[in-house]
Amino acid sequence: MSMPTITFDVRALILLYKHRPCLWDSSSPDYESKLLRQQALEDILKKLRHQNTNENISLLKKKLQVLEEIYSKQLRQVLKSQKKDPNNVYKPRWIHFKSLDEFLKSQSLQKISTRPRKAAMANDERTATSQSRWAGFGSYVTKSLDILTPDECAAAVKEMEAIISKFVSKSLVRT
Repeated sequence: MSMPTITFDVRALILLYKHRPCLWDSSSPDYESKLLRQQALEDILKKLRHQNTNENISLLKKKLQVLEEIYSKQLRQVLKSQKKDPNNVYKPRWIHFKSLDEFLKSQSLQKISTRPRKAAMANDERTATSQSRWAGFGSYVTKSLDILTPDECAAAVKEMEAIISKFVSKSLVRT
């Protein structure tokens, strides 16, 4: 049985999320309050004109988690490129990066800097096998597709399939 889905206006969602620090700012006094966090989620659903159901709350939480994960991954790429070459810093092309960066950067930097060293090494591409590296990319693609509308998702999948087919064809010609 597939999980029901609802479509979110991601720009509006990010704006509503930004104005509810109890959901993302661990230094906020309201962050620890489950009641306030639940009310904030319900308010976001209401403002986005979705019914307040447990399923919709779960979908909203997942959507916010995916947005944060994609943002954090992009931020880590920026930081990694800054360390490697300050004159050639990675510039994220993800459309929602700047909107999230406005308010999530300090929180994300804290999380990144306090991340256990062992986990950082496990995620380091130099120690990852090619299979796990591509599995991580697959996870990133999946999370990215999760935040798109069904039509955008279908278009993105079609483009990805075309790109992969192109490179596979080139690879077959070489061998």
